[in-house]
Amino acid sequence: MRDKLTLPVLKDSTYIAYCLPGDKPKGICSDIMHLEDATIRGYADVSMASVFGLADKRLPAAFSLMAVLWLIGSAMLTRRKLMMPALQLTPMQRQLLDLFEAAPEGELSKEEICRTIWPGKPMTDDAMYSLIRHLKASLEGSGYEIETRRGFGYRLKKR
Repeated sequence: MRDKLTLPVLKDSTYIAYCLPGDKPKGICSDIMHLEDATIRGYADVSMASVFGLADKRLPAAFSLMAVLWLIGSAMLTRRKLMMPALQLTPMQRQLLDLFEAAPEGELSKEEICRTIWPGKPMTDDAMYSLIRHLKASLEGSGYEIETRRGFGYRLKKR
């Protein structure tokens, strides 16, 4: 009977056992087979890990990998949303914050700010100071702050 098996790991470890009424299967086994005067069950004396090792696992592995990547991506996105609460900014404040984020080391001169926010208009210190003051207030509790760099301009930094 073993010569019909094609897998060497099963060929070396299978056996047939008589089943008594009410026997519970132990390990890897076949359904109960009723012969003329006996009830038998086939058993393979191998671990579940061996059977899993024999199975084609490419498709389940691909699905598992996709699920893990989805989980990691979702966790990172959720963490980012929790770390940076949604800020209520005016369009000019958003434009200034984007400037700070794009600037090397988050530093901007007063001239850069005025030239970008109010292009073609003369330097307006009062409007710039007001915009900076309101952006500082909006950033409270976000983990970021705007630091005044005397003689240069401003710097966005993490607290």
